[in-house]
Amino acid sequence: MNPIPSMKKFLLSIFLFLFLFSQAQLDREHWFGPMSDRLSTNFSSNYQSIYMSTGEITPFKVDIYFDNAVIASFMVSKNNPQKYKIPTSQRGRIIANNNFSDPLTALFQPVAMGFYLKGEKPFYASLRFSIQNHGEIQTSKGTAALGTEFRTVVAPITGSTGYLNFTNSVMATEDNTIVKISEFKPNVVFSDEIPRTEINFTLNKGQSYIIEGTDSYYENQTGYIGAKIISDKPIVVTNGNFNGQYSADISGISDILMDQSVPINKLGKTFVLVKGNGENSFDYFGTLTTMESALIVAVKDNTKIYLNGNPVPAKIINTGEFFVTPPNSYVDEGSGHFNMFIDSSEDIYVYQLLAGLSGSISAATGGFNYIPPLSCYLPRKIDEIGFINENEYTSNAVPYSLTVPTKLNIITEKGATIEVKSNGALLSLTSANGPHPVSGTDKWETYSIPNISGNISLISTRAVTAGITAGNDAVGYGGFFAGFSSTPLINKIEGDCLPDDVKLAVIEGFDHYQWLQKVGNTYINAPVTPQHPSNTDYFYYPSQAGIYAVKIQQGICPEIQTEDYKFFNCTNFTNYNFTTCSDVVIVPKFVLSTQTINPSSVSITIPPKKGTVTIAPNGTIIYKANKNESGIDTFRFTFCGIGAISDCEVVQATINLNQVISNNVVLKKCSSTNNAIYNLKDALVTPDLSAQKTYFKDADLLIPIPANLIANYPATNGDEVYVYIKNSFGCDAIAMITFETNLPPIINENLYTKTHCDEDLDGIIDGKYRINVNSITPIIIPNIAGLTIRYYENESKARLGGTDNISGIFIFTSATNEVWIRVDPSNVCPPVFRKIILNIGTKFPINNPVQDFTCDNDFDNETTVDLSSYISLFTTDSTVSVKYFDDPIKAQNNFANENISANQLIKGNKIFYYRFKKVGFCEVIGTLNLTLRQPKKSTVLVDEEICEESITTLDAGSGFDGYLWSTGEKSLIIKDVPIGEYFVDLFFNGCVYRQKVSITAVELPKIIRIDIQGSTVTVNVSGGNPPYQYAIDSQNYQTSNTFYNVRGGDHTIFVISADNCIPVSVDINVIQLYNAITPDDDGINDVFNYSGLLKKEEPSLKIFDRFGQQIFLGDKNNLFTWNGKTSGRSVNTGTYWYVMSWKEPGHETYTQYSGWLLVKNRY
Repeated sequence: MNPIPSMKKFLLSIFLFLFLFSQAQLDREHWFGPMSDRLSTNFSSNYQSIYMSTGEITPFKVDIYFDNAVIASFMVSKNNPQKYKIPTSQRGRIIANNNFSDPLTALFQPVAMGFYLKGEKPFYASLRFSIQNHGEIQTSKGTAALGTEFRTVVAPITGSTGYLNFTNSVMATEDNTIVKISEFKPNVVFSDEIPRTEINFTLNKGQSYIIEGTDSYYENQTGYIGAKIISDKPIVVTNGNFNGQYSADISGISDILMDQSVPINKLGKTFVLVKGNGENSFDYFGTLTTMESALIVAVKDNTKIYLNGNPVPAKIINTGEFFVTPPNSYVDEGSGHFNMFIDSSEDIYVYQLLAGLSGSISAATGGFNYIPPLSCYLPRKIDEIGFINENEYTSNAVPYSLTVPTKLNIITEKGATIEVKSNGALLSLTSANGPHPVSGTDKWETYSIPNISGNISLISTRAVTAGITAGNDAVGYGGFFAGFSSTPLINKIEGDCLPDDVKLAVIEGFDHYQWLQKVGNTYINAPVTPQHPSNTDYFYYPSQAGIYAVKIQQGICPEIQTEDYKFFNCTNFTNYNFTTCSDVVIVPKFVLSTQTINPSSVSITIPPKKGTVTIAPNGTIIYKANKNESGIDTFRFTFCGIGAISDCEVVQATINLNQVISNNVVLKKCSSTNNAIYNLKDALVTPDLSAQKTYFKDADLLIPIPANLIANYPATNGDEVYVYIKNSFGCDAIAMITFETNLPPIINENLYTKTHCDEDLDGIIDGKYRINVNSITPIIIPNIAGLTIRYYENESKARLGGTDNISGIFIFTSATNEVWIRVDPSNVCPPVFRKIILNIGTKFPINNPVQDFTCDNDFDNETTVDLSSYISLFTTDSTVSVKYFDDPIKAQNNFANENISANQLIKGNKIFYYRFKKVGFCEVIGTLNLTLRQPKKSTVLVDEEICEESITTLDAGSGFDGYLWSTGEKSLIIKDVPIGEYFVDLFFNGCVYRQKVSITAVELPKIIRIDIQGSTVTVNVSGGNPPYQYAIDSQNYQTSNTFYNVRGGDHTIFVISADNCIPVSVDINVIQLYNAITPDDDGINDVFNYSGLLKKEEPSLKIFDRFGQQIFLGDKNNLFTWNGKTSGRSVNTGTYWYVMSWKEPGHETYTQYSGWLLVKNRY
């Protein structure tokens, strides 16, 4: 099951019951091929162990090999099984963890993976392993698993999750094994996504090759089933799905499905399957499916498949095609025990697909195992399977367990009597255990024994095979233990080769055996000896190498003959010794055998280390020593003879090399020309001091060099001489001496004229100058090839050439402005030393320090200054660039964002630092000492108020250095000053303070409201300077603001303040009431005139007759004046009612009058 975090995973983890099968075989040799794990992520929950058990009473040794080296050994005997626990750190020896972080680990390449086990006697072996929530077993089929032609079988992939896969591995048992995989569907996409129509590779013994494809491509669901695997030497094949799902596309539901395969020559036609724990069928969204079926692959065309005795074929398939039995193919034989019988017209692969649990959860508990074919030549005994219920695992519901509940399933010939023992104790069987019939055949029946444990042995009176099913929570597996070839196989159960005492054997318990030896194309009865006089038992001791077979007869079954078994003499080991200067030709020869050597069989098994060997077509071996190799060299080769059973021999060749060790030498001299004098003896052309040396001018050794020139030989660059060398063994060689003149290094130290500023490199003005000495090199040395260049602070250190040289930045001062360079050439010339002057640059000239002041003109003890305005105190050069600082260290460092702006607020005396920069000069820092001075105010000059049109005098007061009025006058006092704004600049202590003064008009009073009540008028005033005086119509002023008995009509009110400036005035109207008119046009009382209402706010005037009928409405158009008429006609003499109202200006209260009006017409 894929570990996807979901509720479904949680439920599966509780109920998951994996149900897996595989098979084991009693044999002396076992192999376990590697697998590709695409599921595991938590290695702390992984377990992997190899279990070994036997029925032999006497303990014997089993060696476990990895990469052809023994990594562990165990002593095994009956009731003493052994377990090799593979460390998690070495899990990669058997399982490639191809998860999502590294999806191609160990795939599609020869790798040293897989285990090989070899015992002194036959034993069973199984690899039991688990990961979180999954368990599996790969049980070795021994030599029955070896072959050269296979068909791959993997479960169909019905899901599309991205983590399901198919995989198989091929493991070699001999060196230089050539393998080809073909006949898979052309649209299969492998994990590395490299298009292929076939896969070809070569493996050495102990190497494996792993193939894989995932469900990411639809074509991979079935495209790899039935692929053909062929090899030129025996191989072991493992196949399946490390994470698979075959019943339906069920998201998040999967399991591990793996098993070891057998070659096609071990297949058969008759099979019995016992159903797992899943349903015979179930409905998945309207589709009938099942976890319980058989997967069948054909190895011949027109193969007919029959189920449960039905005479009509269930399917006819051709080579490489597959068939999955449909739902409900198992037959209920009673008591809930289901069997399936399969037979075929041709040999077939049968793998069982099954479930570990029933119900809806069964789809998560898939199993996959190879089913052995049945025949009456199955063994009658399985002895023994050790620790049958062990397999370490962890799951979500089980933190850790060593054992798993296990059921033993037995398939035997009908009518057999069986005995089952656990740890030597006989188990009592009941009818519930069996036997159960098998529909479609009357030859076989089955048994089941649940909850079995310990070390198990099984004995039957007839042919029998057995398997287990085991499971708990998230772990399940199973395995068969016999019957992996339709014909019994000959095994070597003691010894290895002649002349050792070797015992060959087949399955024990048949009625008749006859051992045969093949001579030419004829089989004769195998020879016997007095020591081993029988050739009619299940075992045989051969006395000579040869090809052997066994005829076997069991009951009424037809007699059969096993496959040929080639038995060899032991390989002889021989030493050849040679002494030579360099080369040897070796002709292989047998020491003991009389056979003719087969030239094509000659091969190098261990190559030499000091030379090379080649094999000629006639089998001759040519050894050539590498140049200058001496001493002992060895290599190993093997060859075989020509014969039905070839004799072979392994030879170790030991070569004693006396070769002259010689070297071509280049003699070098330091010279500014191409010529020099050389001592030829300085050339160490050989380390052999006893060797004789003769010098020649030519390569043909015809012109010897006179003895007097050997120590003083004049030569030009590129000349050559030759030395003939001969050692005490008579071996010789020729060496060449080449002459070379080396030029001394050229240093032009005077070319370095750069000037340095102390802000160079670090930007800091601190009196310390810096230079990267590496920048000097390209200026003073035209060619640095072959030179080692170092700088030192003084001459003595430069001449010593120590490790205290300057690397990178050199710091100096104006007093130490020099550095020394040392140049060591790689040739033979001596080192050269030079002093380099480091010129100090000129700093930009400024006046420094400078003093100045600024004035606090607003007397708040602070002011803003523009620092740029002081640059001219330092220099008159307008091209200089300046930075400002408030701290000397910051000015020195000139770090980013530490300078300040030109506009600065100061609150007292302050020092500022200017950093000046100009091209062609070194930077310099100037200091500005700035003093904050206080100006002086006038205490007598104050603002004044005067009447409009008046003038006054302004006095600034004494005690100042000078005056400058805004009028331009420079006197202390100015006269005849009208209303206005003025200032005076007061000069004092170098500062100029501008003091402002205002001459303003006296504020006149304001008449804010006039209260009129009848003939009484009250004046309300504010502003100005009280007390006020009041007058009406320019009459005499009074102090009271109320006037009485004011006649009706228009009037003017006057108010004057205490300043005695011009008065303010306002016009008013006093309404006079009257109640009679005589509209006779005599000019007297002709109209009812209240036009004074026009000067009021919200005025209203209405006149009504005695009947209440309105006859007049006053407004601004009629000036609130009535002429005694209505609708153009004079009204009758009589009394009329009037109503009028208004608001006095500035008041909110209405004034209302009403009364009778007498109208008297005189006609």
